[in-house]
Amino acid sequence: MAPNLHEILAAIPLFSTLEPAEIAEFVRYMANQSFTANQPILVEGHPPPGLYVILDGKVAVMKRRGEDADLICDLDGGECVGEVEIIDNTDCTASVVSYGNVETAVIVKENLEAFFTTYPAAANKILRQIVRVLAARLHQANISYSSLMHIAESIGDE
Repeated sequence: MAPNLHEILAAIPLFSTLEPAEIAEFVRYMANQSFTANQPILVEGHPPPGLYVILDGKVAVMKRRGEDADLICDLDGGECVGEVEIIDNTDCTASVVSYGNVETAVIVKENLEAFFTTYPAAANKILRQIVRVLAARLHQANISYSSLMHIAESIGDE
């Protein structure tokens, strides 16, 4: 594991409410995984291999649109991907592709479930944080939707 993985996890909203001892235990369930340029980490329409924490490097979140793909956003070190799908047991709603060399720490579903079973209080904290993250994303999506509707209505008035 990267020497600063504990600090990185503590700074990520998903894990920020965990005690240092809980983070240390969580790290024991994780493994390092490296990716090279243009290598997929998550593939839209497929189950996620795990929950990834980007330690170093930059990734693109892409959404298919026919034969093409739209860039949704870029993520840097200190961000998570795959957290919703691994909890919800659903396929990835977007692809995540490395721009260059990317270092991650990953916890596969089986290990996450084992951690949750062994440390239910920590699991509760993580799940509450996931709800908060999803609520913030929904709030932002509602704002974006309202803005787009306002733009569409003003175009229609012309």
